[in-house]
Formats: sequence, structure tokens, C-alpha cells
Amino acid sequence: MASTFTNRLGLEKQTDGENPNSWGAILNTNVIDLIDDAIAGYEIVSVSGTGITLTDNNGSSDQSRNASLEFSGTLTANVTITIPSEEKTYFVRENSSGSFAVQMKTASGSALTLSQGQNTFVACDGTSIYQLDVPTSVTSFTANTLTATSITTTILDATDVNTSTVSATVLNTDGTATFSGPVIGTVTTLTDAASVALNLAQGNNFYIQMTSAVGSSRVLENPSNAVIGQCGSIYIIQSVSGAATKTISFGDAYRFKAGVAPTITQTTSAVDLMVYNVRDVSIVDILPVQNLKPEV
Repeated sequence: MASTFTNRLGLEKQTDGENPNSWGAILNTNVIDLIDDAIAGYEIVSVSGTGITLTDNNGSSDQSRNASLEFSGTLTANVTITIPSEEKTYFVRENSSGSFAVQMKTASGSALTLSQGQNTFVACDGTSIYQLDVPTSVTSFTANTLTATSITTTILDATDVNTSTVSATVLNTDGTATFSGPVIGTVTTLTDAASVALNLAQGNNFYIQMTSAVGSSRVLENPSNAVIGQCGSIYIIQSVSGAATKTISFGDAYRFKAGVAPTITQTTSAVDLMVYNVRDVSIVDILPVQNLKPEV
């Protein structure tokens, strides 16, 4: 009876009494050397613009048996790498360049798109390929200690996160945080116009400097992208030149004490502060603090 081969790695299984005086060489070459490839082999596959089917041989060296695969080259089109329809895991290094994608698939399975420049680990069940570890790219991250139950891009999205910008003594499991330094929010400048747009997705604190060129009246429009619980401040500052007679009215989303909107201070360079809290996506409570200036 002739030799058979294992289903996954194609290792030769010699029958009893087969290959007298040569079975040892066959065992070394067609089994032990191939196991060595499957456990520790590293195969570099050159990619460009044409799909590639990895070689899959019984009892001899091939590309797909290796434990690690590196896809390297300059892409001129999307490239699909077809692996055997066999159960196996791979460490994958996507080391290509060019504005295209490298994908892995079996003959009948769905394609998995690899992240360019990333290392990952995948498993094939014979049909589908599953990415076991999705790499996370952070341009700059410096911290002595980071402890958190969950950090996702829905709550943390930054190019640079380091101890100079985030300094937390404790990130508590109850959802609160204790900081050892100040928490500083940027102030977004609103565009001076007859109708002043306020997009609360841009930040918490806002600033509008009125000019003489836009006319004498303004309307602070109802805010867009309001989120319940968001709070902050809006500075309204009179023109630094000309008659300081600018007025401003408010959209119907804003609520004031006793339902009376304030009349802003009408002196040159006067500063009024509107402290706000979003009670509902269409209701913003306002506490005005007017005519801020040095003590006299």
C-alpha cells in the first residue's frame, strides 16, 4: 500500500514495510523538515498587482505550510492571496506599499482585508479566515501606568496620548476619574454673522467677537449636535471699534430665568458670559453673567 498524507500539513504517512532502506530519508525530508516549516518557517511572498495562490504540496516544501507569511512589494492593484482550504493558523506581516489592499481567502471563503503595515494572527477553519488579533495603531503613547476596564474609540480618539496631556491618578471602575493636573478645554471661535451657528460637536466652550461689518443685530441659532448633559460657556463680546450697540437674540431652544432673555451689555469691548447646560436635545438652559470687567 502506498503512502498517504495528513489532511492539514501534507506530511507523508508511510505504510508498514514500505520503502525499505529509504524510509528514514523520507521521514526526515517529508515529515520532520516539513513540521519544522509548519512550526517556525517564515515565507516572504512578493506581491504587486496579480492574485497569488500559495503552493500546497503533499510531502514536499511549499509556501502555505509555513507558520509565518510576509507579503512584501509595491501594490499596483488590490491583490488576493488564496490559501489552501485547510485548517491552519498563520502569523501574517503585511509589509506592502502602495494605495491598494492585500486580502486573504480560501477558494470558496470570504476575503479578509489585511491592514497595511500591520502584524496580525489569523486562523482558517477550512473555509473562512478569522483575524484573532486586530492591531491598534497609536501614533504616540507615553504613560507610566494605564488601568482601565474598557477604552474604545467611542470615548478616546486622539493622535497623541501622553502624560503631558493626560495625567490621571486614578481611572475609577465606577466611571469617574481623578486627575492630578488641570483639565483644559479649548475655546472654539464662532463665526460672526447675522445668524451665528453653534455646533456643540466642536467643543464645550465658545467665543464670538462681534464686528461692525456684519450689522447691528445677531441671532444665536439653536445648537446642532446637542447631547444631554453637555455643559460649557459662550462668551459674547462687543465690537472693539465703532458704536457698541450690537444686540443678540436667541433661538427657541434656549431657556432663561423667568423666560426673559438678557439684553447684552452695549459698551465697547463688553464681555458677557452665557453658561449653558443641555437639558434635552432641543432644550438648553442658560445662566447669563454680564458685563465682566476688572474690579473698580
